[in-house]
Amino acid sequence: MIRCNLVREEIHGGKTLYICKCGLGYEDILIAYACEEYFRTHGVSSEDIIKKAVYNPRSTKFSQRTVTG
Repeated sequence: MIRCNLVREEIHGGKTLYICKCGLGYEDILIAYACEEYFRTHGVSSEDIIKKAVYNPRSTKFSQRTVTG
């Protein structure tokens, strides 16, 4: 079976982030894949996984958050 993972790598604020299909960004690629898998399976994002996001282009609360490195 061929799977197309939609996690993509982007640079934001000089840091590498991993963006899930739902649009949320994570510092850890494994969390991004977990987010993608949960979203694909359930059709919604997991609240527990969302808490680990460091980037959300749709939310103003994330614009204040800095990515640690």
